[in-house]
Amino acid sequence: MKMIDRRVIAGVAGVVCFFAIAVVGSRFYLEKRAVARVQQETEQIRREAAARHPDQPLSLAMAKDASARMSAELHNESDEKKRQLRAAAVFYGFYEANTVVRTEYCRELGVDIGPFVKAFESRHVDLLQKAKKLSADFPTTVEHATELMKPQMREVIAQEAADAAAKGRMSKRQVCEFVAGHADAIASRGTFAKIQPDAYAILNDAH
Repeated sequence: MKMIDRRVIAGVAGVVCFFAIAVVGSRFYLEKRAVARVQQETEQIRREAAARHPDQPLSLAMAKDASARMSAELHNESDEKKRQLRAAAVFYGFYEANTVVRTEYCRELGVDIGPFVKAFESRHVDLLQKAKKLSADFPTTVEHATELMKPQMREVIAQEAADAAAKGRMSKRQVCEFVAGHADAIASRGTFAKIQPDAYAILNDAH
């Protein structure tokens, strides 16, 4: 199981950077510009990650690079309020990818991952409340941003599934079944605190 679940979850860290770019502060331009920016960032990270980590699954390589990039941006932001908003956006990208996009992806393959979603949500109740308070200052709603970014988020979820399927010698449907069948274990291994520790620390300290 250890060989699979890290890759099933890890790529979500690659998603959150793109989501944050789309919704935080002055980086949210017109919708078409936001989407174009995300597409450019996605392709850049994909190329650089593949070149930098040729021996690793692409989703895991992208996750590492995107996570490092977002951590650097958080550290370089001197305005505490903006740091909190960015951390909240990172959390929402992570949360929506797991509860919305992953659910839709697996449902299309005929698998209900409801047990995983419940386990995941139960581990992020307090953080979600903190993020909701901060989201009042987002320039758009979380739901709208999710719809804008869903194609890119889905692309990374699909890449995760492909990597996990190859590693575990199983189908993508079986990967989704694995997520549902090992809900508690995967949710515990894939908390926001573990996947994005810097953003977690900032959001957790927000009042």
